[in-house]
Amino acid sequence: TTTLDLLGQLDLETGNFAAAAEHYRRGVATLERLGTSENRDKPSTLAARLRRQKQQLSVTEAAPPVIENLDAVESLPPETAREVLLTCTRVLANRGEHAAAERAVTMLRERSGDNASHLYNVACAYAWCAEAAARTQESNPANNTDRTSTERYLTQALNALSEAVKLGYKDRQHMATDPDLRVLHKDARFRKILEELDSTK
Repeated sequence: TTTLDLLGQLDLETGNFAAAAEHYRRGVATLERLGTSENRDKPSTLAARLRRQKQQLSVTEAAPPVIENLDAVESLPPETAREVLLTCTRVLANRGEHAAAERAVTMLRERSGDNASHLYNVACAYAWCAEAAARTQESNPANNTDRTSTERYLTQALNALSEAVKLGYKDRQHMATDPDLRVLHKDARFRKILEELDSTK
């Protein structure tokens, strides 16, 4: 099921929702078969993987109408809504639609409260927006709007990271190497946040 999960994630990130859903359905079916097997090992691990696959399937099935109309997220349960908005942000950013992606991540931020993990995800989402705006700006260097947008997204990502740290986020190693934050890695403000994490050890 690991392969199915990876394939599902790749399809999900590129907006191929039908293919992603099929991978997750197959993963759920496989894990359910394993869960009823007489020779099953580590049933709690299987149960956790099954819950994750079902959640991913739920997100995949809910995302298509939301990416067409972000307001459709209002009908979803809170946890699913956050996951769907995170997915929509990535897909829209990958498409180069950074303004639409910003709206999705703004809605995600509104649903994140004072939860450090949720705010870390918000930071990742703003970083995707920054990358998308930077790509657009590279293809049209005279466009100052995209340059301004890139800086705004970077600042919002860094603000969300700083909030996450203040609220108890502690995984410095993950933050320092997370590919979702690669656009921040050379920024002095990002290094300052890492230093703040070092000082809390």
